[in-house]
Amino acid sequence: MIFRNIPPACCLSAIALGITFSFTSCEGEDELITEKDISSSIEVPIKFDGHSERTNSFSGYYETSEGHHYYIRQSGDDIIWFAEDPEGEWAQVFVGHLTDDNGYQVVNGATYDVPKGRRETIGSQWAVIGGIPNPFLHRKVAPSYLPGTRAEGFGSRGNSGDLTAKWTSNNGGVYYINQIGDKVIWFGEQDYRVGKPVWANVGVGKRTGDTITLDWADVPKGRNGGKGSITLKVSSADKITLTTSSGGFGGTVWTR
Repeated sequence: MIFRNIPPACCLSAIALGITFSFTSCEGEDELITEKDISSSIEVPIKFDGHSERTNSFSGYYETSEGHHYYIRQSGDDIIWFAEDPEGEWAQVFVGHLTDDNGYQVVNGATYDVPKGRRETIGSQWAVIGGIPNPFLHRKVAPSYLPGTRAEGFGSRGNSGDLTAKWTSNNGGVYYINQIGDKVIWFGEQDYRVGKPVWANVGVGKRTGDTITLDWADVPKGRNGGKGSITLKVSSADKITLTTSSGGFGGTVWTR
């Protein structure tokens, strides 16, 4: 993700390629994923509400001075978000882990663009939380209108080996999927044009042959707060079907 007008003084440490981060499944077990093959890296400090107080949860809606939207969910030390440019230039999923570094709360993780935006990159990212003036991300009450579903910014059809595209599901949702090697990343939300979606979720998983195992969690773009695990089957080049699910997941068929 590209951030502008961030002073160099914000940088407290550097992040190296090949970071390891965890995503907690609904079963309470941590799946470790190591990002080793980043082709386009972005190393960016993000500031959360510039104050020195520590916070028990960073879950909520955030906005930048440029009007970018961040929907962040914290579960224990695991942090995920979906973020988007309101004009559709970029949209990304972040998966990371919260640690304590010399009194600062620091989030390390990786970002993945999804095709709700037009940009397609992968990056590493770190966030410094607390102790820095002039906050970059501001926690706010979410506005009444948030960016609705839109045409895909990148992707393809007819290739069973690459699932990257905008998919529609029989649960009334739209899913923006990016497959990177054997990794599968998605952002899904209720198909809507005006207002806010009832639900919105992030999915992170792995593809093995025609089977996808994926952990999903709702993010606060919508009202729901579920999470769980699902197993999917790539039934054909342009169709995915649900095999097993937990956490009350609604969709069973996806097509593009």
